[in-house]
Amino acid sequence: MNELEKKELKNFDEVEEVEEETERFQVTDLQSANWSFKKIKAFKKRVEEKERLVDEEIERLKGWKRKETQVDNQSILFFEALLIEYYKRESEKDENFQLKTPYGKMSARNMPLKYIYNDEAVLNYLKVKKPELVEVKENYNRNKFKKIVKEIEVEGQIKLVDENGEVIDFVRVEEQPKKYNVKVEE
Repeated sequence: MNELEKKELKNFDEVEEVEEETERFQVTDLQSANWSFKKIKAFKKRVEEKERLVDEEIERLKGWKRKETQVDNQSILFFEALLIEYYKRESEKDENFQLKTPYGKMSARNMPLKYIYNDEAVLNYLKVKKPELVEVKENYNRNKFKKIVKEIEVEGQIKLVDENGEVIDFVRVEEQPKKYNVKVEE
């Protein structure tokens, strides 16, 4: 944030104190509108600075965490590998082997085969060999739908009708409030 923006915020704080004693500030002309844009710009800079500070702190803490836990995580992997080796050796001797201690236990289970699909090839195969297994997903284009209907007012509500004048009651239409967009020049 540059000195001018800092001054803008300082002036705003002073104006806020005066406003509490008098009436609320209002935009009444181009000059006061321009002043408001400058305030918005200064506040946005202040928000960006705070976000940047927090982001930098988060990254610093993440780096510290990575550094501090790296050795511990490597040790965990090392001891898990030792336990797996021991478990495998003992399981070969006794298929009912169980590893349980007051500090932990270990088990193993056979995993099912993993299928790695080439979806396009499987789909082509099924289209020829087993078409009943092919699923077709239906969808519609909302923009094209909007072009074939008209909006009319019925009993104070906006309804849609098709080209024959038939009311389409399965689509609800709501008016939305006007959206205002304030853009501050950088």
